[in-house]
This record gives sequence, C-alpha cells and structure tokens, in this order.
Amino acid sequence: MKLFLLFVTIIGTYGTEEIDGKLQLELVSECKLALTGNRHNASNFCRGIFSEGFRDFVKRVGSMATKYREKVEDLDAWWRECRYYGRAHDPPVCTALAYSFLPFNVSENAVVVAKKSNGSNPGTFCKAESLKLKVFSVETDVKGKQHCPLMRSAAGVGVSIDIIGTEIRGAIGPAEKLVLIKRYVENIPKESLNSTILLFVDSRDVLIQGDKKQIIEGFVASDSRILFNSEGNCFPFNYFPMNMMLGDDPFNIPKESKGRFDGFHICGHLFPSVNNTVSGRWLNSGAFVGYADSILKLLNTFKSWPKWFLNNFPGTDQGFFTQAYLSHQYGIKIDTDNHVFAAFGVHDGFRENYAHSTWERYVYGPYLNRWNVLYARSVTPMEESHFEKIRDASNSRIKYLWVHKPSGKTLPVIHLNGNVKKTFRHFLDDPTISKGDHALVHSICNIVYRIEATMYAGGSNTETGTSEWAENVWKAQGIHFNGDVEALPMLQACQANYPALSRACAIANDTLPFFLNPNTSGLGNFLEFSPVRIKNSLGTKNHVMLARGVFGASQAIGPKEWIGLVEDDIKFQGKMEALVRHHIGNVILGTRKIIAQESYRITYIWFYLPILLVIIALVWRKALLRIAPTFRFLGRKRTKLYKFSK
Repeated sequence: MKLFLLFVTIIGTYGTEEIDGKLQLELVSECKLALTGNRHNASNFCRGIFSEGFRDFVKRVGSMATKYREKVEDLDAWWRECRYYGRAHDPPVCTALAYSFLPFNVSENAVVVAKKSNGSNPGTFCKAESLKLKVFSVETDVKGKQHCPLMRSAAGVGVSIDIIGTEIRGAIGPAEKLVLIKRYVENIPKESLNSTILLFVDSRDVLIQGDKKQIIEGFVASDSRILFNSEGNCFPFNYFPMNMMLGDDPFNIPKESKGRFDGFHICGHLFPSVNNTVSGRWLNSGAFVGYADSILKLLNTFKSWPKWFLNNFPGTDQGFFTQAYLSHQYGIKIDTDNHVFAAFGVHDGFRENYAHSTWERYVYGPYLNRWNVLYARSVTPMEESHFEKIRDASNSRIKYLWVHKPSGKTLPVIHLNGNVKKTFRHFLDDPTISKGDHALVHSICNIVYRIEATMYAGGSNTETGTSEWAENVWKAQGIHFNGDVEALPMLQACQANYPALSRACAIANDTLPFFLNPNTSGLGNFLEFSPVRIKNSLGTKNHVMLARGVFGASQAIGPKEWIGLVEDDIKFQGKMEALVRHHIGNVILGTRKIIAQESYRITYIWFYLPILLVIIALVWRKALLRIAPTFRFLGRKRTKLYKFSK
C-alpha cells in the first residue's frame, strides 16, 4: 500500500484537470489484479471497466474528442470490445492508468505539424563543435554475437559503442531496459549533461555509417531536444485499447501503407505528416538521440512507478516513449525529415509472408516499400581518406555506403526495423522449412550481416584481408590473442575471423550492379534479401530469372500501371502471369516495351472475348439467328461449324 501511495503522489494534468488521488489508486489496484490474473479469462482481463476511475478516464477523453464522445463514454462498448475480440494488447484499465500518469491532448486541435527544415541553420556547425557524443546499446547475450554488426560498422567510422546490460542473463522486459538506460545516463557528470549528446540504438538491427560529427550535426539541425527514429507502423496506438475507441475498428487495419491509419484518430491526426510512406510518421523506440539532460528528465517520469507497472506499460517501452511524445512535455520530435535515421518501411511484407502462390509472392517483390529504401554507392576518395583517419585500426575499410532512397541522403544510422525482421521470423516459425536447407534465413548471414558485409567486402568473392592481419593489429595495440575469442575485448571478439565471414555474407557479385543503381536497387534487394524462394520449389537460378522477368515486364509497362494490373490479376489469375512467362527471356530491365504492352493487350482480349460473345448472343439471340444462320447452335437447330468457312 505504501508503494501505491507513493505512486499516486505524481499527479499531473489529466485532461483539463488533475485526477483525484482515490480514483487513480483504484486504477492501480484494478490494473494489478488484471495483470496478475489469467490473461485468457476475459472477466478478469477486462476488469475495472465499470470502476469509477475508468469512468472518469473515458469522460475526460470524450470531452476532448467530441466527435467520438458517445462511443468513448459507452462502457458497455468497451466491455464488448474487450471480451469479444479477446485479443486486447493490454487490459483497458491499465491504459487508463498509463494515461493518468502521462496524459496528452486527443482533441483535433492537438494535431502536430512537423517543422520542415531547409538544411542546417548558420549556427548548427558552431554549436555542434561544442558538443560531445556518447553511443550506447543494451545487449544481454554477448556470446550470441548479434551485436557485432553494430560494433564493427561503428568502428569503421571511428565511433565507439558502450554495451550495457552484459551482466544480465536472458531476455529482459521494458522495465529493465528503461532502468538500464536511465542508470547509464545518471552516470554522466551533472556538469556535462547539457553538452552531451546521447545516441541509443537497438543492438541487433542497427548499423552505423556516419561519424560523430555527422550524427551531431544531423541532430542539431532537427531543432529538437530528443529525436526518435520514425517507422511506418503506429504501434501501439493502432490497437485496442490504446486507440481509446477513437476512430476505426483496430482489427480491420488496411494492409496498404498509404493512408492505412487515416481513419484512426490518434494515429491519423496526432502525428506529423510526411510525403512518403517508406520511413513513416510514427515513433520507433529502437533508436533515438538527444541531449543527456532532456533524456534524464524524460526517464525520471517513471522514477516512482512500481516496477510491475513499468514492466507491463501498455505498448511496452515504445508505448511509453510515444505517449511522452504526444504529451509535448519533453521537446521530442520524430525524424520524419531523416536528419539522422534511415528506417525501413513496414507492413507491406504481408504479401510475401502470407501469399498462397509463387506468382503472388513475386509480382509485388521489387516494388514493396521494404525493398526500396536503400541503394549502395561507392565511397568517394575524400570519404575514404577521412574514414582511414578515424576508423579503428583493426577494422576493415569501407567500400560502399547505403543511401536512403526517399531522402537521397547517406544517413549515419540505418535501422533495419519492422517487417524486414518479421518476414524472417515468420519463416523461422514455419515447421515445413528445414533449417539445414535454408541458410539464407537460418545462418549467421541474416539481412543485417549481409548489408554490413557488403559495406566492407563489396561482392562475395572480394578479398578483405585475413584473420592473421587482424591479429597483428591487435598485437600492436597490446591485445594478446591466445585463440580464445571469448577472452578478447568485445570489439576484437566481433572482428575475429570477420574477413572470411564478410566474404561469405556479402551480396553476390552479379547482383551488386543492381544495388548501385537507384532504379534497380529494389530488384537487387529482392533478389538477395527476400526469403520468398524458400516457400517454393524454385532453385536460386529460377528465383533470379523469375524475379528479373517480373521486374522487366513491370518496367516495360510502368511501375504504377504494373501494380494496378497486378491487383486485378489476383482476382483473374493468369493475365499478367502469361505476360511474364512469354517475355521472361526478353523483357529484362525495361526492354521490349512495345512487345510487353501488346502482349498484355492480347492477353486481355483472349480473356474477355468469349465472355463478350456470350453476352451478345444472349441479348441479341434472335437477331443473330437471322444474320448468321451458321450460329444456330446457340438456339434450337445446330449447324456444323465447317459450313461457316465454305
């Protein structure tokens, strides 16, 4: 009880007024009971909806979102929604509790308009010179080496990474993660808090390809106190109960990226607008950068919260950070202008994940947003000279950098988030897939390793040095290697035997040219990284041929027209498939445009002509019998067809 009383002492503005302490205490009690009971017992999981504290919550939300007031204040509707679907992400009463401690305005006039930047202001570079950068990440399984791409890529541009949480064994929840981050920030001297920039990144799906100066200047140009990575999914506010019953049914989310959350009040109206659907407009907590004092202020928000609540905060740590953003209390912005972060789009990989035919998996491939985010470019002589000066001496030299296609920028931080990982997880869970047969998915050469390896190795047959060379460098640095990799410092352990690994994981030499051309990089990414080929019997050669044939046909007709035709072809299977089959050897990378178009027209004619004739025959049956006696097989009397030609 003392803990609960301490908890309710943090009372902020809730709606337009402060919430009564007794009502908040009631929410605390109901939330804990809902979390400790059986999640599959709807009566327990949905408890607290008819409590006074929850009733007060819906009235406050309804008073701001007047358009949905009747729906929001209908407690029976909340109860039905929670019990009927049985898939509520969190107990509704816990959402009410989270909102009581971190409230935000949900009215229409609370729409956030992103401040567009026309580049760095005159004082950006001077200001950046006075700031220092610290980069850190959380990893509890160091032996798994999943953090190594992050560390190696950072070492290549002279950025050191502090890995925290190594003393913990096993997976951790949101509470542990947030506490570890808070502890790291608290260790910074107080006098340095306002001059220190902190960059936090997830350890297993992030690559660093920009130096400290580029990261600091990009952040300062954003004109924010804390800058979060963006993404194309509005988690967790696209789900019940975090959507607060405002807007469309959360279980009927459109699959397409463009405008998919327009009907959701919070997701559609309380986040900044963007010109593209690739990076997205919603907050992703896997990477953020900010002033240390502002980050500490944000993390102190939960200082007195009980651990059980923090570890079950609705929407995990991303829910916490997003709610903090919506509160407008901490100077948080989302990097929709791509000052620092390049994020992958999400939620268009469902076609690959859940398609039921080989054709359906390939027709969209190179045009999915997730395969059209990055293309590669060679390092310039000036960049090569710069990296040579600042990189860790034992790290390989960078040959290629990755450009963010929507913005045209070579951004310092690449976050391979969302469906890029989800697709692989989906296939990993498929019991029909043999681990031994599909190294693409199950080996160490996952998509993060492969993109990193290409930065250093280029093509997969390129020499990048030997492990002996790295050992000689370590020796010069006073690091003794006795053959036990685990005994090495963390960075050197990640570098052990990396030259051979990079040659094995880098993209194939014959697809590298596709990556170096912005117009064909979608095809290159699809060929190398999409796991669709493990869901069918096609070998590598046929996978490449079919993907290139589809891409060629689509280029011949035009990407937009192609997608429109494909959408129609899903209903009438065969038209576009026939086109690709007919021209798979001829229509490659945009050639034979006229042939492709004519072939498409012919395919359409042969599909619809019989239907058209039948309709005409039924409507004008008598007239046809007079005009064409040889067609009497449509009526009572039949005539042999050969008479028609005599």
